[in-house]
Amino acid sequence: MSEVTEDQVEKMQKQLNQFQEQLELAKQSKDRMLEESKSWKSKFQEANAKLEEKETADLETKEEWKELLDKTKNEKFHLENDLKTARKRNLQQKINFEVARYAGNAHDVNDVISALDESLLSVENDDVLGIEEAVKKLKGEKSYLFDTKRPGTVTKRPGDMLPEDKSWSQMTETEKDSLFKKSVASLLE
Repeated sequence: MSEVTEDQVEKMQKQLNQFQEQLELAKQSKDRMLEESKSWKSKFQEANAKLEEKETADLETKEEWKELLDKTKNEKFHLENDLKTARKRNLQQKINFEVARYAGNAHDVNDVISALDESLLSVENDDVLGIEEAVKKLKGEKSYLFDTKRPGTVTKRPGDMLPEDKSWSQMTETEKDSLFKKSVASLLE
């Protein structure tokens, strides 16, 4: 066999040293890349967590808006119903007052209201029209609903408060205002 010379050993030693240096550089590069990878992974996880948190918050906000919208729709529905009820009640009070006004000598205003010809009545802008005509027609058709002896003698009716010696047209404005206030008060009882 051949003998290895010193030059060859030295050359191999050099190659070995170079190889070890390259290996060391590769290890350092690997360690650096691992550190960078961990850093990027950590940043990715943080960004992902923030994104999920934001998406969750957005969903919660959407749910809050949905609840708020539902609540608002519900309130609107109730307010509309309350308004309809108030309008009906107001309209009924107007009808009661107007019938009592034109049927001051009625035995019972509620009976007169029930017997009115609804085809003669109409509603415009929350006002009832045609009550005077309907009461006049009813007086002709069902006179038994009215006291024909003396108008305004039935208790708790606006006509009750008319003085016996004065008609509506003969009263002063002050007397009419007073009578109106008493009539409204008696209707609200």
